[in-house]
Amino acid sequence: MPNPPIDPMKIITMIQSKRHIKMAGQDKLRIELKYGDLHQRVMAIKNFFLVN
Repeated sequence: MPNPPIDPMKIITMIQSKRHIKMAGQDKLRIELKYGDLHQRVMAIKNFFLVN
């Protein structure tokens, strides 16, 4: 998508405030969390998209 409806300042603020979120290239985010089982990982992903 050439012009996504995302506020760039919101992404920058999120990266600066949460140490587990980093840039992976110029157009990708990398979220580094360690969870034991699949259910915890799925819940973390769902919560990320609901909160942000």
